[in-house]
Amino acid sequence: MKRKFAIATALGACLILLGCAAALAFHDRRHADDGLYRQVVNGQGYELDLVQRSVPIRLTLEPAWMREAKAWGIRLAESQQTAFILERTAFLNGGMTFTVSIRPAMDRSAGMFLSNKVFEEGGGYHYYARAPLWQIYDRNGRKLDMDVIAAGQGDRQFSFTLSKEETEPWYAQGLVVEFDGIVAYAYAKT
Repeated sequence: MKRKFAIATALGACLILLGCAAALAFHDRRHADDGLYRQVVNGQGYELDLVQRSVPIRLTLEPAWMREAKAWGIRLAESQQTAFILERTAFLNGGMTFTVSIRPAMDRSAGMFLSNKVFEEGGGYHYYARAPLWQIYDRNGRKLDMDVIAAGQGDRQFSFTLSKEETEPWYAQGLVVEFDGIVAYAYAKT
């Protein structure tokens, strides 16, 4: 009986250690990506080239996400080594606001990523903007006569607000939002 208990305890300890190691590896990867991203966009040992402006990103909004204000952490799309994560939803100004983070997976030697910024020589940047940035579709791809009533951009994130009155009829099936304010970059170590 003591032997079974000792084996079970040892297995439990191994599982806990493996879980901690996995969590630490994920945490380290995220911080390594953040640090490498800053080096790349600041030209610290990397050459950065703008590849394409106006890369459309299609985000499918599930019905449940349109009804509840909360933190989600759900991957909405992925393109060119960059994930678009629905971070949270909130009821603001008569509508539902969706906040989406842009998370590039950086490689130390070279790669591509997407951003909502246009980086300038000397370290400056501005947010890419051309009209119209937003298009709204039903789940069958039919363009809807609906507007984003508010939008904002921040460091590797953007948010948009849809009118509750206009979107309520679509709560049952969800919507597809296309955002055209994304820029593609290639980078390489110098």
